[in-house]
Amino acid sequence: MLWLFLVFLLTVPVIRWHIVGRHEWLLTGLLLPFWAVCYWSVRAFLQLLMLNSGMGQTTVESPICRLFRAANIRPSLRSTET
Repeated sequence: MLWLFLVFLLTVPVIRWHIVGRHEWLLTGLLLPFWAVCYWSVRAFLQLLMLNSGMGQTTVESPICRLFRAANIRPSLRSTET
């Protein structure tokens, strides 16, 4: 997070200078690899978070599901009572 904060601190003046008309193309070009590292690190962090927190796709297999499959029965959630 410190890396991200430092990149934001460097990016804000560059954007401000571009708006004012003082174009610092060298600094802008040097910021691109820093932003690439930020993208990669945030993406890797979120992937690890999803992997270790149990979020995402889950597969639940219960014995009753195997019985339905063996008998070729489709389970229904509708109530038979009226």
